Amino acid sequence: MLGVCVATAVLTGALLIGDSVRGSLQDLALSRLGRIDEILIAPRMFNSQFFTTADGDSADAPANECQWETAVPTILVPGTLETARAQDTARANQISVIGVPPDNRFWSLGRQAPPVELRGRSIALTEAVADELGVKPGDEVLLRLARPPDIPGDSPLGEKQDTSISRRLKVADVLAPEGLVRFSLAPTQHQPRNAFVPLTVLQDMLSQPGRVNTVLFARGQPPSGADAPVGLTAQTGFRPSLEDYGLRVETPAGRPYVQISSVNLVLSEAVVRTTRQLFGDQAIQPVISYLANTTGSGTDQIPYSIITGIDSNRSLGPLRDASGQPLRLADDQIVLNRWAAEDLGVKPGDPITITCYEPQSTHGQLQEQPPVTFRLRTIVDLTDAAGQSTEVADPHFTPELKGVTDQKSINDWDLPFELVEPIRAQDETYWEDHTTTPKAFLSLAAAGRLWKTRWGTISAIRLPVHGGQGAEEVREALEQALDPAELGFQIIDVKKQALAASAGTTPFDGLFLGFSGFLIGSAMMLIVLLFQLGIENRAPEIGTLAASGVPNRTIGRLLGSEGLIVTIAGATLGSGLAIGYTWLMITGLKTIWLDAITTPFIDLHLTLKSFLVGWLATTVASWMAISWSLRKFVRQSPRQLLAGDPKTTFDAARASRAPRRWTKLLLVTGALAVGLWGQSLHGEAQAATFFAAGAAVLVALLLHTGDLLRRSRPGGRAKRGWSLAGLAVANAARHPSRSTVVIGLVAAACFLIISVGAFRIQPSNEGTGGFALLGSSDQVIHFDLNSRDGRWELGFSDRQSDQLDPWKIEPVRVHAGQDASCLSLYRPRQPRVLGLPAWTADEAAFGWAAVGKGLRDPWSALDEDLGVDQQGKPVIPVVLDMNTAVYSLHLYGGVGSRLKIEDGLGQPVTLEVAGLLKNSMLQGDLLMSEANFLRIFPQTAGYQLFLFRPASAGSLPEGPEGHRRNHDPIGVHLE
Repeated sequence: MLGVCVATAVLTGALLIGDSVRGSLQDLALSRLGRIDEILIAPRMFNSQFFTTADGDSADAPANECQWETAVPTILVPGTLETARAQDTARANQISVIGVPPDNRFWSLGRQAPPVELRGRSIALTEAVADELGVKPGDEVLLRLARPPDIPGDSPLGEKQDTSISRRLKVADVLAPEGLVRFSLAPTQHQPRNAFVPLTVLQDMLSQPGRVNTVLFARGQPPSGADAPVGLTAQTGFRPSLEDYGLRVETPAGRPYVQISSVNLVLSEAVVRTTRQLFGDQAIQPVISYLANTTGSGTDQIPYSIITGIDSNRSLGPLRDASGQPLRLADDQIVLNRWAAEDLGVKPGDPITITCYEPQSTHGQLQEQPPVTFRLRTIVDLTDAAGQSTEVADPHFTPELKGVTDQKSINDWDLPFELVEPIRAQDETYWEDHTTTPKAFLSLAAAGRLWKTRWGTISAIRLPVHGGQGAEEVREALEQALDPAELGFQIIDVKKQALAASAGTTPFDGLFLGFSGFLIGSAMMLIVLLFQLGIENRAPEIGTLAASGVPNRTIGRLLGSEGLIVTIAGATLGSGLAIGYTWLMITGLKTIWLDAITTPFIDLHLTLKSFLVGWLATTVASWMAISWSLRKFVRQSPRQLLAGDPKTTFDAARASRAPRRWTKLLLVTGALAVGLWGQSLHGEAQAATFFAAGAAVLVALLLHTGDLLRRSRPGGRAKRGWSLAGLAVANAARHPSRSTVVIGLVAAACFLIISVGAFRIQPSNEGTGGFALLGSSDQVIHFDLNSRDGRWELGFSDRQSDQLDPWKIEPVRVHAGQDASCLSLYRPRQPRVLGLPAWTADEAAFGWAAVGKGLRDPWSALDEDLGVDQQGKPVIPVVLDMNTAVYSLHLYGGVGSRLKIEDGLGQPVTLEVAGLLKNSMLQGDLLMSEANFLRIFPQTAGYQLFLFRPASAGSLPEGPEGHRRNHDPIGVHLE
């Protein structure tokens, strides 16, 4: 009964541990979301008035139309917290900052009482963050946020230095990690790193009054089946305004057109495509305007001229020939206005050379394009014979840019780079008279080739005003036609995703069954041994029954029934003990083995299914083991049973056999073959062959041990003395098979313990890729940390810059995502993606578990063309760690496996595994080439991850202490 009880407790306990992990993950997911079902996420701030009424209540429109019970607008942004200490500054990174609306509307979505109401410049922190900073209620902290850019930071006009804003706030409360305090978009069992700030404070910091970027929805009665809404507008009833998209539609005074432009200075491809679909039958006119550094001929130069790429048409011009017909430019032709032509002293046919910056910058450094020369086609006038402005004298070719187009002088321009070309008096006069009116015109195709960017190329689109169509009509048509999802507005079914993720990356019940396999197997052997010992003591009774004529089958049935009763009783008792075993394992996971789950989140969850499966499986297995042990026992002669010296099942079955030389030879040969085969495998497959070969050798040794013990029995060939060792061998040889089983149990335990210890992985150069340090930044860094100029732009002192000189720093682009490493127990849907520079195997010496065939350099696989998927979109090659592929993402096919993620606009993208790293420090990340990264995440600017390696051998102090001495003074800049 004891053996059955142990087996049931261990087997059922392993199943209950799996239930407890899944149940606890599910509890965390539901707790952190409360009543929140879906979340609307936007790429930019939008007007929250649609979701709130004047008194702050949820709007009726979405609630009635889409069965929302509650809609709570808020702001979710990443941030950093700092506080002053005695001698240094404490800093907490990777903080989720949540804007809390007034009247506890956010907390009403949870299932616990709301905390202290936040008023004014106050902030509430979770316990983990407060402990890291060492603050308590009443202390002050500095909140630092990224400034939301209208213009991408990788654009020449994008801000690269003043990219953050900060405000000092007072800690109002420290919150226990319960309920909505754990709120997060990504499922995680880690302690929450949240900061709650009044929504109005965040809006004021970000200069976005009345605007939000997130709405939390709680449903009353979710629609289902055919009635379920499709698309963001259908789901939420929300149709963003053009201002929410950052678009402008206007008719400039006195102009015969409606112009569509963007605060981003360029229109996205989705907006251009939709506009063409709506107004393709009209004479729509795309415009590309760009700031040239110089426009000149020979030695004469005009600094900082607006040049516009446009194809003239009959309705809008602006370039016309002498007969008034549209003037079509070849791609190598240019047109100058009269002012520019006279300033340069040129005539038609002369070469005109322009220089300008690349439309996309790298490391914050503006690179000038090679000079491009055009042939002057003609010269156009800014005024006609009557002194009226012509169609080319239009400053609206250039979209509005605050700090530039609204300035009265060129010298007052607020640009993220210095004006290096000298500004002349006539240039200032032109600006005063004509502001952003272009001085030159190219064809649209030529301008598109010169100034194409990953986030858009068209600066504006013009539509002729006719048939009563004006700005308001165009506005309404665009608002109805634009798909919010194509412009990055996403509705996320967070509760459904959270429940799916709570299934976990690893089946913990199977994992603990594997860990407990030794205990379960030992318990089965123990059941057989204990049962045999019991019936051996009753051998005379059994012999009496046999001598009395009771058939062996009847005796076996009686003993089997007795064993079944014992088994049922033991399994029932073991089911109760399984609760204690599970509690003990969970306590170990929350204390001794905490590193396996990172946080003590697991609570005991009991399910009837696990009890039934454990009870039934153990009962059947135990009864079969007992039946097998009785099979030979009851067939022995009554005389031997009456004598009280029966043979065990093992001995009775095997005593007459010759030594099993061939079996042992086959096992050893098989172990050698498996071991050699394992040399060609990688990772866990190689570990499996190790255990298989080791188990075969272990069985062969046990068989040989059994043979030796049999030869040591009375009548055997071995001679024993009366020494202690001889007596021990004689005692073991009395029941050689039973002794072999006991030896096997101890040997198997030692084998498992030693093997697991041998597979402990130590840090290696292959795991780190040859990099010594890894740095990260909450704020995007645009400048090159390898250059002293770049470090100067970031505010490094000379001393700090000197400490970075011995390092070669590899910057990596980052698109945030869910944790897919072994530290996360939730199943990831959208792992973090890294955009890598063009590495070679020598530059990044990571170990490879699997690579594509025929590649000299595995990293070159990231640049391969893999064709398109079923939707016609390019398939992107990626590299990831083997453990991430197998355990987190379940990509068991290895190289060539495919998975889907979402791009920067929430649209699906197909990835294909091009290589697998072996035990790398980049576990949990998807690695792709920087070019592909920018293709699917075009709005991601700058770098946030930095890998450090010595610039040359011997340039750094030896050992990790030297690394730390170099790292600490610069941590303030990288964190």
